[in-house]
Amino acid sequence: QNVGLSPELQTSLAATAAAQAANVNQLSAQKQAELAGEAAASAGALANMSMTELASAAGSAVLFVGSQAGLTPEELAVLAAQSATAVLQHHYNASLSQQAQVASAAVAVALTNASLTPAEEALLTGASVLTALRSGSGCDAELVAHAGEAAQSVASRTSMNVSDQAATSGQAAAQAAANCSMSPAMQAQLAGAAAAAAGATANLSSDEQTALAGQAASVAAIAAGLTAEQAAQAAGAAAASTAQNVGLSP
Repeated sequence: QNVGLSPELQTSLAATAAAQAANVNQLSAQKQAELAGEAAASAGALANMSMTELASAAGSAVLFVGSQAGLTPEELAVLAAQSATAVLQHHYNASLSQQAQVASAAVAVALTNASLTPAEEALLTGASVLTALRSGSGCDAELVAHAGEAAQSVASRTSMNVSDQAATSGQAAAQAAANCSMSPAMQAQLAGAAAAAAGATANLSSDEQTALAGQAASVAAIAAGLTAEQAAQAAGAAAASTAQNVGLSP
């Protein structure tokens, strides 16, 4: 910064220096990639980069260092999300929603070269966002919702149709709830809410949102080990809750 280098070059040099120091000190490849991402994002923050640019810097650094070390897409995604959110938590007064968006953007960059299906990338993004956000706070329904939103955001950029986007969002939320050790009933409820939210984002009708919520809750309930009867009850509860939220008459 003192010698007038561009912000992009500052982030790149910071990432390289951090990775080299971590390597010399024999830290793991995962730690090298994470520290490179944090260094790049921190340099971006000092250079007054926007949050979007900061996410890109973190993701790029993790991808560069991690791919050289042969890290998996799963590892790259989590490390990119964690390094970006760690810097946001230290340098910005960022809301959880902003942290989730930046983590999701960092993951997208880190997965640039990964051979994943749209659904795989969406679910991995949701899981990575949850992991990153959990490091700053406990596990609750809001974090699970952000995981679902992150998955839906990725899915919406692909050729996936809206009902599949909603289903993927519901699945991401259900997996997030399971990772938070929530009950099967709560997993189903939050899956339904995430699917309905995805439907609302895609401007679907109230009836369609309600149907998607029921379907997602049923799938999540079965995946969580509930019986067919319990899954039907969960679907009914999710649909009723959604119908109430969107203002349908009893």
